[in-house]
Order: sequence, then structure tokens, then C-alpha cells
Amino acid sequence: MGMQGRPPKRSRLKGNSHTCLQQEAEEYLSRVANTAPKNTFHAHHSRVNAFVDWTQENSAVENLVELASSYIVHISTRSTSADTVSGHIDTIANFISYLDQDDPRLVTAKIVLSIKENMDEGTGRFHGVEAKATNWKQPTCLEKKIECYVDYLRHSCYGTRTHAYVETILETRGCPGPILDLNIADLDIANEEVKIGIPDTHLVAAIGLVDTRTVVVSDQLKQVLKEYIEHHRDSVTEQEPPLFTTSHGRAAPSTIRRSLSRGDEKISDQFANTECEPTTTMTSLSPENVWKYAMASIIE
Repeated sequence: MGMQGRPPKRSRLKGNSHTCLQQEAEEYLSRVANTAPKNTFHAHHSRVNAFVDWTQENSAVENLVELASSYIVHISTRSTSADTVSGHIDTIANFISYLDQDDPRLVTAKIVLSIKENMDEGTGRFHGVEAKATNWKQPTCLEKKIECYVDYLRHSCYGTRTHAYVETILETRGCPGPILDLNIADLDIANEEVKIGIPDTHLVAAIGLVDTRTVVVSDQLKQVLKEYIEHHRDSVTEQEPPLFTTSHGRAAPSTIRRSLSRGDEKISDQFANTECEPTTTMTSLSPENVWKYAMASIIE
């Protein structure tokens, strides 16, 4: 299942010319220079400028992801090492994330998807790309287990905290931590939007250039969240009320894990006679499993 095409909620790029992209690259690199370590800045400076210079051969830069994927294929055909290709993908993903106010991991997945959609069977030889494509891949049996669990939640636990939490991860592809950190104020049901934090494991987030992204939610997720808030959410008195709660306040990661484990036990009998590896059938579902499944679905 590929990534549904939705335009960025915010984009710094105000035109589709090479000049506009060049100006934004200069601003981006200036801000990186002021906040990032020197070796990080030099790597980004070299890679971003090489990408922007290459785009000059193109008449428009309307679709940065497609442009980036073409560029990655371009450098990959020049016998570049897998580590170098991977580094270019990471750098360009950070730059596009800055432009579109998006999560670098999602941009990376979109770039990989674009490459896979536009390349022949020889794509696998680009090992840097292949490594990115398998980052979120899990055993097939575990993926089937997640699908069965989600089906169980939708039919037997509709609107519960666990259901709302899992559906939010699946649709937004948000990491378990930032999803659990959501506050009621981050959710705008009327405008069908949710604002999600971006972990500081990527440059643009670590240096404060992009710390949140705004996601348009589907009617399905909106209805699940409405059901949860109106009928299942524990009301708490806090200055910034959390979205996912217990009677004591914000739900802890351990609480969510236990909730998933209890649901996992409900569906375990369905996997008793499968041909899965023992380690797969014995693995309890976790928020991380669900998130990896959501990310893998982008490029499959």
C-alpha cells in the first residue's frame, strides 16, 4: 500500500523555479551552520548544494520527492558506495522536511517509494536504496498478526484508548512516543487535523528547524477519536490535558504496552497452527511493531 498523495500543510517553497529552491537552500544551510556541528554542516553543505545544482537541469521543482528520487538514481549509477547513497538520502530528506515541515523518515520513505515505482528490476543493485527500503520490514507472520489485531480492535474494541492509539499510529505514521505525547489541543477535529511532534533523532528536529508536522486525518480516524474522547477517555485536570489518559493522567508507555499485550492474547489462538517461526508467534505486539508496519506500508 503506497503513500496517499496529500500536499504539505506548510511549505516554505513559494515557487517552482530553480532560483526559489536555491534561495531556500542558502537559508537552510545558514541555519544549519549556526546550530549544527561543523562536520555535520560540511556534509550537508556539500550534498544539498550538489542536489540543488543538479536540479538546474530541470525546468521545474514542483515535486521535490520525485526530483530527489531521480537525483539518487543519478548518483547511484556512478558506482557510489551504499553508505554514500544512504547519506545523500538522509541529507536530502532533512532538506525537504525543512521545506515541507514534514518528518524526515516519511520523506525518506516517499523518496524510496518513488524510486521503486520508476525503476526496473535492477533497482536492487542500489544497495543504499535497498537498505532504506528494508528499514521497517518485519516478518510476514508478524505483519499478519498486526492486521488480525487491528481487525479485532475495530470489531471488538471500537473507540477504546488502545484502538484510538493504534489507529492514530497507522494513519499518521507517527512514532509511538510522539503519539502518546499528544494533547487534546493538538487535535482539531473540526478541521480534521492533528499536530504531531517530530523526534529529535534527525537534524532538522534536533536543531529546532522542524519540531512538529500537521496531518490531515481521514473521516475514519476522526470518528474513532470522537468515540474515544466522548465515551472512553478518562477525564483529567491538567493544564495541558493529554489525549491518551488513565484516571491518573497521561497514559504511560508501559500502560499502552500492557494494553496491546492483552489484546495480543485474544488473537493468539489464530496463530497457533500457522507456519510462522516460533520467535514470531511468541513475540508480543508492541507500539513499535505497529509503527514499523505503518511505515513499511508506504513502500510496499
